Amino acid sequence: MKSFVSEKLQVCNAKTLAGCAPNQIDFIKKHKDSSTEELQALKKEKESALKDMKKERTAAQAELREKEKTWSRTERNMNKAIGLIKQLEKMSKSGKKEHTGEL
Repeated sequence: MKSFVSEKLQVCNAKTLAGCAPNQIDFIKKHKDSSTEELQALKKEKESALKDMKKERTAAQAELREKEKTWSRTERNMNKAIGLIKQLEKMSKSGKKEHTGEL
């Protein structure tokens, strides 16, 4: 359990770079000399991008739910139609036998 926590849940330390992934280290190195104002602007930019991404994901999930409903309804209707076609096939075969028997 301790190894899982140390491997999976360790937070990147920007000061020591302990627990940081390579992309995090690159990000830290790129922005470590930025001013407070630049960092605040970058944070706002990232927060805005995150908010937009969440809206986009929510919209995509809603669209997928609607498609799932449509697909389920269509699948149900197709299965019902196939069942009716099978019944009609049986009726057709039995009708031909009766008709053929009379000749």
